[in-house]
Parts: sequence; C-alpha cells; structure tokens
Amino acid sequence: PEARLASFKKLKIMAAIQSNLAAQVSANVSESARSMAVVRNISKLQDFNILNFAESVDQWVQEADEGMVDYHLEAFLQLTNPVARAKYAEKGFASKTWDFAMENYINAMLSSPTTHMINIAGNASFQVLSLAERGVAGMIGNVRTLGGLRGEVGDQRYMGEAAAEAHGLMMAQKDALLLMAKTFVTGEGGDLISKIDLKNRRAVGSTDSVTDVVSSMAQGDFSKAAIDLFGISTRLPGRFLATEDEYFKVITMRRVLYREAHRASQIAYTTARKNNIGRQEAKQLAEQKYVDVMTNTPQAIKEMMTTEARKMTFQGAPEGFFGQMANSLNHFPIMKVVVPFVNTPTNVVKEGFDRTLNWSPIYRAIKQTNLPGTQMMPGGNTPISGQELDDALAKLAVGNAVALTMYGIASGEYGDDLIVVGSGPSDFGTRINIMGAAKVPPYSIGLKQEDGTYKFTTFSRLDPLSALL
Repeated sequence: PEARLASFKKLKIMAAIQSNLAAQVSANVSESARSMAVVRNISKLQDFNILNFAESVDQWVQEADEGMVDYHLEAFLQLTNPVARAKYAEKGFASKTWDFAMENYINAMLSSPTTHMINIAGNASFQVLSLAERGVAGMIGNVRTLGGLRGEVGDQRYMGEAAAEAHGLMMAQKDALLLMAKTFVTGEGGDLISKIDLKNRRAVGSTDSVTDVVSSMAQGDFSKAAIDLFGISTRLPGRFLATEDEYFKVITMRRVLYREAHRASQIAYTTARKNNIGRQEAKQLAEQKYVDVMTNTPQAIKEMMTTEARKMTFQGAPEGFFGQMANSLNHFPIMKVVVPFVNTPTNVVKEGFDRTLNWSPIYRAIKQTNLPGTQMMPGGNTPISGQELDDALAKLAVGNAVALTMYGIASGEYGDDLIVVGSGPSDFGTRINIMGAAKVPPYSIGLKQEDGTYKFTTFSRLDPLSALL
C-alpha cells in the first residue's frame, strides 16, 4: 500500500508538470529555444512550484480512498494521448473524486423503483393535464375572437388543437418505444438533456454506450471495457430515468408537430376565406399546408418541439426569478449535497405557480387594452399575444378547478366515501407512530372500502398535480 501511494503521489506531480508544460509550450511549438528553456527550468514553471505542490499533495494522497487511488492510476495509464493526460491532470484528481462521489450519491437516490414509478406517473399526469388545458384554451380562444372574426388571423388557440395533439400522441407510440430502447443502450437521450443536475454526468469511464463496451472487448481492451462497464453500472438508475423521459419527450414532440400542422391549416383556411376564396378551394389550401408542415417541418416548429418536450419532462432551463434561484444554487457545489436536484423541482414549482397564482398575463392583457385608466397601472408593459393569453387563462382555469375540487373533497363536501389526508401531526415522531401504524401515507387520498376501512394512494410526488392538490 505504501508503494502504491508513493506511486500515486509521483503520478499526480508528473501529471501536473505535464499539464503546465502543455499550457506553456503548446501555443508556440515552433519556438524550440523557448520550449527547451521551459524544460531546463522545470522547477521554475510559471505559477507552479513543484516542491510546494509536492508537499501540499502529500496529505491529500495519504487521505485518499484506496478504491479511488486504483481507479485514478488505471484511468490515467489508459490515456496514451499527452493532451488527454494533460486535460485529466488539469481537471484535477480531487475534482474527479468529487464527481465520482456525487455521481454515486445522485444515482443512489434514484435507485428506488418507487422513484421511477413516480417519475412515469408524474410525466403521464402532466400529459393529461396539458391536453385538458389545450382543449380549454381552444374554447377560450374561440370565444375571445368570436370564432376568429376578431383580432389577427392565427393569434389564438383553435378548437381542434387538443384533438390534433391527442392524435399525435397515439401516432408516436412506435417511435417512442424505439427511441426508449436506443436511449437505454446508449445511455443518453436524443437531446443530451437530463434531470440529473451534474456538470460531469460521467465521472467514471469514457462512454455510456453498451455497444462501445462490446467493441472494446472485441478489440481485446478488457481493462477499458471493465472501467466503462463499472461506470455504466454505477449510472444505471440515471439511465432508467433518461429512458423513461425519452418516451415522453418523443410523444410530446409528435404532439406539437400535429398541433402546429393543424394550426397552420386553420390559419390557411381562415386567410383564404377572408380573401373571398371559396370554401372548397380554401379547404384544399388548408390540406396542402397541413401536408407541407408534416413533411417539410419549418425550423421554428422543430425548435418548438424540442422546447416543449423538455418542458413536459421538467428539463427546461428555468427563466426569470425561478431561473435566478436555480443558478444561485448551482454556483455552490456543496449545495448539491443538500439540494441534489435544482432545475426539476424549480420547473415543478413554476408549473404549479402558473396554474394557481400567476395572474400576470391577465394583468398585462388588461393594461394593453388601453382603456381609460389602464396606463396608470404600474408594470405590465411586456407585450402578450392572444395565443399566450389563451394558454395562461386555460392553465389558471384548469389549475384552480383542480385545486378547488380538492379543497371540496378535503372539506368533506362530497361525503366520507372519499377523504384527504394532509401532512399529519407536526411532530415527526408522533406522525410516524400514528400514521405509520395505520399505514396512512402523508398527502394521500383515501377511498372507502366495503368493510368501512380506507385504501390510501399518495399524491405527494405526482408532479405538477401535487402542487395543485
């Protein structure tokens, strides 16, 4: 063991020297005199004192985990490219150790099958909720524009958009399942975005693809294959999470494609009719526009598909106040231990806020009517389109309807066949003793059985519905 630690210390010092040499020589490779001078005066490298560095690293090496020592020795020796070795050294062995620890910590938290069941249920409930909102938004848009007679053509939600999205969802099943399988093999979704908020999501190994491991074994590189396989095994919970999310991303993208094709056809038909084109010809133009969007999808719609797919799996980049809050937490690495997931819960809170308390779109719409006195209203100067207003009103209508229904059930207005349990007693010990003994989970709905007992189902992590409930 002592010899191994000594070798590890020597390796770290040599790697740091190599990193500094690469940084100071690479920019002027042709200047051989300068290069030779750097090598001759290696103990005087700019901003790098070898003796001081050796002393400071001695204690760190003595305290290093034996498994990590073996890993770093093996991983560094596997790198034959000097640039790759320099990059590994520049990244820092301590950083690698932290990345490895956080990778294990996050994936251990995701290892419970219940977590994945909740992830699937949450994503599925969000799909249903958004479909309901799209239908309500279509009705609001139809009423607000008097069936398309008021306002600009297309600046509204149309009645058939919810049906178009539902059709797209059904048509996407085959592709969704195929891409799920591909994600499970490669370990990464199509857009390389994940719910795991780590700067380095692959601390061990050089790949997440099972096919790369098989290729390494076929070439006889069993050491590399073993390291990669170890890393893949460590990240299995995250792989399952990415696979689940990929399914919902694919069906969301297809939903958006069918919806936007329907919108384009509706806009084409309305525009044609307003220009005194006959119904039959207008219908043909609408059909042609639908086919064109489906077969030659514009780049703007492709970007919309990606954005909404990430949003529906709570992977979008939070904006505004919520984005600032997420970024502030991500700037402190130690906070990852306390708050391991930032973007996902931030997005969940934002979605709940949009469906209950976010009255800003209505305020902005009222101010932009320019009615007497509206210009005296503070703020609310950001323009809002009719389509945005329809979406905002639909979210508030559906969200508050769900919340008020839950309030009614919890208040006993629907009898005792259906009851709601909240957090339980404020004292943790009492809560565990009472609710645990009765097998009643916190934040759950109880359905009365024939024998008078209740069967409870928790809604505490059914995001984003849990925020409303």
